[in-house]
Amino acid sequence: FERLMQSPPVGAITIKRKVLEPPFTVSDWQKSALPLCRVTVHEEGGIEDTKDMLEADFANEYIGGGVLHGGNVQEEIRFLLSPECMVTMLMCPKMEETEALLIEGTERFNRHSGYGGSLDWAADYVDEQTEDGQPLTKIVAFDALVMIGRPQFDDPSKLRELNKAFIAFQKGPDEAVPLQPIATGHWGCGMFRGDKGLKMALQWLAASQAQRDMHYFIFADKCLGEAMENVISVMQNDGSEPWTVGKLAQIVFSEEAHDEDLQGRFLPFLRTKMASLSTGAWA
Repeated sequence: FERLMQSPPVGAITIKRKVLEPPFTVSDWQKSALPLCRVTVHEEGGIEDTKDMLEADFANEYIGGGVLHGGNVQEEIRFLLSPECMVTMLMCPKMEETEALLIEGTERFNRHSGYGGSLDWAADYVDEQTEDGQPLTKIVAFDALVMIGRPQFDDPSKLRELNKAFIAFQKGPDEAVPLQPIATGHWGCGMFRGDKGLKMALQWLAASQAQRDMHYFIFADKCLGEAMENVISVMQNDGSEPWTVGKLAQIVFSEEAHDEDLQGRFLPFLRTKMASLSTGAWA
């Protein structure tokens, strides 16, 4: 507040609703000829520390989640770093299945340490990502399904999550091309119990269809990072035709990929399937 009194903020905060109507079908995804995007895996750092990227907010369907009553995971932390994000809680109702929210122009004031029960304020933060004083931050909020007691490897669950991620990542009406990369990570994989490997694959498909590169933050999960790099290497070293959204979607929605026993081992499964398929295997 002292900083605000000394230097009143300039510019504007913009909140936009992103919608996909009608949502894509499984067949739509399996027919897409767009190439898979570039994926960069980050073991260190956080989504909020990126520059010139669209930041993912792993949102509650009620934007802001528990930020005003003790919440201390990804969305709540992001709102505490940039308290102006809380304006969305006054203006935005529950997110529907076919929508996401884009928040532009909020200033970051804080650094933090820890996560969950260990969350603590660390230091003041001066936001240098500005133009003529206007913060350039872009945050996209999109909610995942709660997977506790829900079969997450069945087609309806995967399709819902894939469409939701695509809604968040798709080009906005005012965005310049080429689009900024998406900075994301374990969306819906904490309290909502989503499978990290599956959510990575779904976000890869969504980012590719939106024609954005993806920067994926694994928060020091080296085993997951290695599994991701193994999958990416298959795509990069495949001497056949380029991997497309449709090819990957055919694996993700295949009968074998419905097995709930794939929990925790979806990326090794994906790598094996990708490595075993040649150009001639595709209809």
